[in-house]
Amino acid sequence: MSNALDKLIDVSISIASRGASSESYDQLLLIGAAPAAKTAPPAEVGTYGGLDEVTAAGWAPGDAIYDAAAAAWSQDAGPGKLVIAIRGSEETVKDVLQKASGSDIAWYGVCIAGGTPEDDAAAAEWCEANEKLFFYITSFAAESNPVSDKYLRSAGLILKSVDGRNAYAHVAWAAECFRYEPGQETWAYKTLRGITADSLSTAEREKADKMHLNCYTTVAGKAITTNGITAGGEYIDVIRFRDWLRNRIQTNIYNIFLANPKVPFTDAGITLVESQIVAALKEGQAKGGIVDTEYDGDTEVPGYTVTVPRAADIPEEDRKKRRLSGVRFSAKLAGAVHLVEVRGSLVY
Repeated sequence: MSNALDKLIDVSISIASRGASSESYDQLLLIGAAPAAKTAPPAEVGTYGGLDEVTAAGWAPGDAIYDAAAAAWSQDAGPGKLVIAIRGSEETVKDVLQKASGSDIAWYGVCIAGGTPEDDAAAAEWCEANEKLFFYITSFAAESNPVSDKYLRSAGLILKSVDGRNAYAHVAWAAECFRYEPGQETWAYKTLRGITADSLSTAEREKADKMHLNCYTTVAGKAITTNGITAGGEYIDVIRFRDWLRNRIQTNIYNIFLANPKVPFTDAGITLVESQIVAALKEGQAKGGIVDTEYDGDTEVPGYTVTVPRAADIPEEDRKKRRLSGVRFSAKLAGAVHLVEVRGSLVY
């Protein structure tokens, strides 16, 4: 039946499609051999929600993939799921990473189950070029770090023994820290369930620091990871948060393109873009990656600033290409306290 209001007020309501979502920064990829005894091999790249699913796929205790997955799910808040990529006998690590990258399954961190130092070096090179994080294990018996110190996206643990469950300490470490959202964590001071901690001499600690490696050691009766750095010397949490923030800003801006018939090249349109950058930075503050607003006396010191140009000031060449240039932001990383220096005195 027609409604008389239709003749006066024409209202049409559409159901908008969902905007683009941000990449997952807590998803771990394991690389390893296929199960030996399975007649019907599992998917080349698949998602697994627990050890029961890993077992059902054919892997068993003693298999590198099974033991690595067990190390991940042994942590206090193990991963909700793991992505496993099978490495064929003729495949290089880079072949497998490319295969996993081409799948429709999202992942961010990479660990090799049963790899070699040469595999670690190859994976580190690939992850550096493809904006992923790589985690690996090495021994104090090694003469050098298998990963180049120019790489900021690869982080290694160095242990005295890399036998048994300790061979998967890097998987346990990644799983433990990926439980936190980007900006909320530091990779130092973490206890890894099922991993044996080392008692280290001063010389051994200095060796690890010199090679930009992280230890798992006992301090005051508590087993903890140290440093939380990559092979290039940057803190792991900084790299992860930077990746998250970049993706969040991109996604926020992309979604306004999807949600609007057009974003006009006017001051109002530029303000719309600015608002999405501000939203990402505020979220970064809420997560703990960017400092909150502070005060120096009565002077406000913001944790971030965003500057955008006026539409009239955009170069004509950029306007013709519909390219908004001159957008800038600056934000102060919150970082984390790892070391404390206290000096005091007692007086009568």
